[in-house]
Amino acid sequence: MNIQFLKSINILQDIEYPERLLHFRPTMKSVSLLNRLLLRGDFRERTYSVIAPYGTGKSLTCAYLTQLVENRTTHDTELLIHTVSDRMVAVDPALASFSRERMSSKFKGMAIALEGYQPNLVESLREATVSAIKRNKLGRVPTAFTMSKEEEVQVNQGRALDKLLTALVKFAEKKKVDRIVLVWDEFGRHLEELVGNGQGPALAIVQQLAEKIARVTDLTISFATITHRAFNSYQENLPTNEQQEWNKVNGRFTSYSYTDDTIEIYELLGDVIDGLQISSGASKKNLKTTAERLLSVRLFSDFKIDRLINLLDSIGSTDPIAFYLLPLLAARTAQNERTMFSFLQAFPHDKPIGVDELYEYFSPSMEMDRGVGGSNRVWLETESACAKVDTDQEKTILRLTSLLGLTLKEKGIKVTPKLLSTVASIGPRSKKSVDQTIRSLMDRNLLLHRTHTDVVSLWHGTSTDLKERLRDLEASERQRLDLIEFLKQEYPCASIKPVRYNDQNAIRRFFIRHYVSSGLFIGQEYGRLSLGMEANVDGTIHYIFVENENDRKKVIEKLHEDEVEKRRLFAVVDLPAGIRDAAVELSALRLLANDEELIGQDPLIGDEISQKIDDVLAYLEKQVDFLLRPENIISWYHNGENILIRSQSELLEKLSSIMDLTFGETPYINNEMINRFTPNASQVSARKKVSLGILERYGHERLGIKGENADKAIFRSVLLETGLYIPSEPDSELRWRFVLPSEISDSNQRLKNVWMKFESFLTQPKKGKKEFKEFFRHLESPPIGLRTGIIPILLAAGLKAFPNVGSIARRNGDSINDLTPSEIEDICRKPEDFFLTVIEIDEQKQEFLKGIISLFSREGEENTIEGAGLLKTAHEAVVDWSVVELGKGARESRLIKGETRKLQRALRRLNDPQKLLLEDLFKLGGTEATVQKRLLKLETLKKEMEELPKTYQNLATRHIILALDDGVPKTELNLLETLKSWQGEVGGQIKEKNLSAEANLLLKSLNSAYLTESSAIERIGLVVTNQIFKHWSDEILQLFRLKFNDNISTIEAEVLINSQGNQETLKSRMLRNRLLKLAGALKDEVGEADTLSYLLELQQSLTEEGTLSNANSQRRDRKL
Repeated sequence: MNIQFLKSINILQDIEYPERLLHFRPTMKSVSLLNRLLLRGDFRERTYSVIAPYGTGKSLTCAYLTQLVENRTTHDTELLIHTVSDRMVAVDPALASFSRERMSSKFKGMAIALEGYQPNLVESLREATVSAIKRNKLGRVPTAFTMSKEEEVQVNQGRALDKLLTALVKFAEKKKVDRIVLVWDEFGRHLEELVGNGQGPALAIVQQLAEKIARVTDLTISFATITHRAFNSYQENLPTNEQQEWNKVNGRFTSYSYTDDTIEIYELLGDVIDGLQISSGASKKNLKTTAERLLSVRLFSDFKIDRLINLLDSIGSTDPIAFYLLPLLAARTAQNERTMFSFLQAFPHDKPIGVDELYEYFSPSMEMDRGVGGSNRVWLETESACAKVDTDQEKTILRLTSLLGLTLKEKGIKVTPKLLSTVASIGPRSKKSVDQTIRSLMDRNLLLHRTHTDVVSLWHGTSTDLKERLRDLEASERQRLDLIEFLKQEYPCASIKPVRYNDQNAIRRFFIRHYVSSGLFIGQEYGRLSLGMEANVDGTIHYIFVENENDRKKVIEKLHEDEVEKRRLFAVVDLPAGIRDAAVELSALRLLANDEELIGQDPLIGDEISQKIDDVLAYLEKQVDFLLRPENIISWYHNGENILIRSQSELLEKLSSIMDLTFGETPYINNEMINRFTPNASQVSARKKVSLGILERYGHERLGIKGENADKAIFRSVLLETGLYIPSEPDSELRWRFVLPSEISDSNQRLKNVWMKFESFLTQPKKGKKEFKEFFRHLESPPIGLRTGIIPILLAAGLKAFPNVGSIARRNGDSINDLTPSEIEDICRKPEDFFLTVIEIDEQKQEFLKGIISLFSREGEENTIEGAGLLKTAHEAVVDWSVVELGKGARESRLIKGETRKLQRALRRLNDPQKLLLEDLFKLGGTEATVQKRLLKLETLKKEMEELPKTYQNLATRHIILALDDGVPKTELNLLETLKSWQGEVGGQIKEKNLSAEANLLLKSLNSAYLTESSAIERIGLVVTNQIFKHWSDEILQLFRLKFNDNISTIEAEVLINSQGNQETLKSRMLRNRLLKLAGALKDEVGEADTLSYLLELQQSLTEEGTLSNANSQRRDRKL
């Protein structure tokens, strides 16, 4: 029969194929393990942790064990047991005899095999038990080994395990099963997964399983876990408190090292070395002493002394302790491909190999071994300690301590002071010198002797201080730390989306997740949770952390009693003590990391603390992630009821169903770009372009939007595809228009409802102010739940679709007439800064507004507009008349008097249509007047204001006449006669080149010939002010007077300078006219009486000056 030699064995897959195990050859290690798990001889321990590197045959040995225990009556099984028994005679005759006798008997057993990570241990045991029953044909599977629906949500896994084991023992008694073996292969993967996922506390169920098996007395049952490394190696990166819990679990198992350090492998290595090296020439007496010392500390314990002496003789000058550690260290770092034989080949054959050579060869492998249970930390500690010593012997002892601690713990051997002293003093080093060096290293805190366990370990200088400081800081931090706030800062929960609801409604809703302490939830502060949702949040999930059963009961009672927001989902989470302990440790470590004095003591302390911080952070992250998985949360509550959620998919579906009930009236708008809370800058820009099209190009196809950019996509999805913007009827002035709510079909009831709310808000009259903030909040809240990104577009569309009799104003009272896209954005971004006023207009005021439109429109025709458009149209007519026809001067001039001034004051408030039209203008006709009387009165005042440019013209004409007056009395003022007279006497006597440009222009206008007085004054006024009279104001009138006077004075002065001979009469007349003008100005200023008084004083003064002048003349004559 051909037998396929298998390089590896998978117990679970090979248990039904005994022929795959025919290559098994028993060794001392394998038969020792078989005897232990079969509880033969003096072995009474029932739970073992089997440790060995890859390829040592541990799985093959346990696979053979399952065949021997089950003892199935098949040809392949009998052949396997018979063949292996024959091979076993040379190693363990008693076990070989036991195997043959069992094969010949009717004894049957059960082998329950597990492999790798088992997230639900109880269920895995059920399935493995059922497989064993079927494989061994033990009859119908009892119902105790099948899971009921109620047990699918079983809270107490421990209770389920008890029931399962009890049922298993009863079944074994009933079926006459004499023994059961439980083998968990690749148990290390289970440990790695627990560490990786932060599920350290889940190991407690393994501890309980081991305890239950150890206490079974009515049945021979054993339990073995198979790992590649020692149990403790998997926990090195866990927080300190979590390691303590794992140590309790480890204590339930007896460690059994299956490392290939048997007599055979050592003798093989001895033969290799013997062939490579020259013999040391050591005497038999010295070899015997060395052998006795090694055996005294349990090294080479499988050897008899004579056989060990021969082995030591074969290795020549190689250090015996380095030789002993070689296979152990090679196995420990096998994943780094450093083997025993490559090591032996790496050194010169004529030089001794010691501990230093061993350490230095495997040092790179140790440094790179950073995985779970890796040797990197040991290497780091060793390097740090060695950096503090000066002698080679100190360095060698530190390295030896490091390697002994790394390898012997898997064999269950403690590194005691006696062991360290014994092995370090073998060879050239004296025991006295070694002991002195060890004591020195301990005194300097480079070696630490833990007296309560009698173990020597290696740690760099400040290890004791570091641990003590960490312990002290943890004690203080435990009192100070707020765990919930800590988790919020370190591990904030990401939001989660109701996927199905979002896909069906073309929206992206989400649930925010929060941590809540049981104390906060139970206490008075919980009231905050029921006051309503936070802004911009669709729903929340609250993880309530409880740390004891009493708090759990109170939390559940409150969940049943209180009515809270239906968009909240609650999960009651049992908080493992390890999370709080790890958080406390992390907080303490960070304080240590900031201690500059401590870091300065050792350059590697900072790295060590950083490594610890990283480990704790990774542990906490995985632990929190594990806690929040739906399948790990037992109690879920919604709306006061306990609900069943067992997976992530069930949670997402529950969130979708909550959204279905909460936001059942959200309109379908398929544009994720804009249908969100906060669009980005480019999306807002595109939205503003759509708003601009609505406000400025309403009625155009596509609102005048060109191209295929983001604004086109928004228009199409929000307005076109929803049916809000449709083609108009053929005879309509607009080619496209917005629909009315009544035109939206009932099949699109959600959109119809929202559009009705916009219509109501914008058009329904209300006393006082309508708040945009309240309106938007209503749209964003359930059951509509409109996204803020959509609202500006719908608001702009609503303002066009529903003309209103209201006005939009800022909080300071300033009204907004012509809305721009930026103002639409401002209203939606800060709605509290704006409000809408919509008033009810009775028949009287409607008639008044129609009259206003007719009175103030440019065409002057009667307007046919009805309803909401009246106020807007009337306001536009008044604004157009006031700004375009009337001008700014008329609204501010002090020349307007009487009741017309009331109209002038009203026109200064053009930004408030309601106050302007329905209050100020309406009241100008009196409180009891009819509409017709009010309009007639307003028409009269309007005409008076329109006469203001004529008033400016008359005042300018009067000023010109007075300025150019020749002094001849006239019955009436006539501008044309005055200009003609001035042209004859002054205007024709001067050359233009001697004047300024401004004076030249005026001189030309004054010298021109005019047909009418109106054309003359308009030309002169325009030349002086550069403004037509329609645009004049009081300030321009004053400016005209000043500039005209200045230029006339310049012209007349030039005339006086150039006057000669026959011009004396002209000169005297101009001076007289100037005097008369001054007298007239003085009269206007002080009155007629004071002016006459001043003129009499002037006359008297001139008379006295004349008398004095004559007297002086007579005296000159006498002298001559």
